[in-house]
Parts: sequence; C-alpha cells; structure tokens
Amino acid sequence: MILAVGSPVFAYYPYAPGNYLPRGAELVAVIDDPDSAARAPVNDAIVADPAMTLLSLLESLPQTSRPRPVPHPRAAIPRPLDTLSTHQVFEIVGQLFPTDGILVSESVNGAAAMWDRVKFRRPGSYLFCAAGGLGFAFPGAAALSGW
Repeated sequence: MILAVGSPVFAYYPYAPGNYLPRGAELVAVIDDPDSAARAPVNDAIVADPAMTLLSLLESLPQTSRPRPVPHPRAAIPRPLDTLSTHQVFEIVGQLFPTDGILVSESVNGAAAMWDRVKFRRPGSYLFCAAGGLGFAFPGAAALSGW
C-alpha cells in the first residue's frame, strides 16, 4: 500500500512508458485539490484536508516502542568536470535559500534534484508553469519582485 498525502501523485512530464506502480502495489492519494484527484491515473484519490486526515489516521494507530527509522544519508554529488550538474546547482541553491525565499522555476527535468536539495518552508515559496511552457520563469520572477 502506498499512501500519498498532500501533493499530486504523479508528475506527467516527461512521459515515460510503463506502469505507474510496481505489480501488486495499491495507491491511495489524499489531496485537497479535486482537479489533481481527478487526474490520478490509478487506484483511489480522496479529496480531504491532508493535515486533518493524517491526524485522524494517527489517532487510530496503536502505540509502538519501535525506534524511529534512521534517515538515509544524502547521496554524494560528484565533482564537476567543467560545468555544474543539476544536483550541484540545487545543492548550492538549497544552502543559500532563505526561509522567506521564493523560487520560480522552469527546471522540470531537474525537479527531483531540486526537491531533494531545496527546502520550501511556506506556501507560495515555489512557483512553476505546470504545462512546461518555456520562458515562464523570468517574467514570473520579475512580476513577483514588482519590477
């Protein structure tokens, strides 16, 4: 069972052929956006408040004395040959990104590196063009700055 709470289940760009889930896996998505729920291509999508849903699920779980899992260490980033990789760029951005910062991005293919390295701590701190339209980031950032 895979439980996805509070975010769209699949990013549809770039397209990759094949099954969305491993054989035998079931997916339940809890999201507060009816449009995202309607687009989920597999199993069940529940439209609900994610925080309230998690609190309700937590109340129904039995107590445990099991220790917390140990977090996985971050993967090492290889040194650049003559240019920076996507992971290296987002490692630098992640270290410098302020709590009240806003990142406007067109880096759809680099999104996995960004989510791993940059921590967004408040709503509205990450903006992107969901359809993958090129040329969005600069005018979007300029509009946000009041320029």
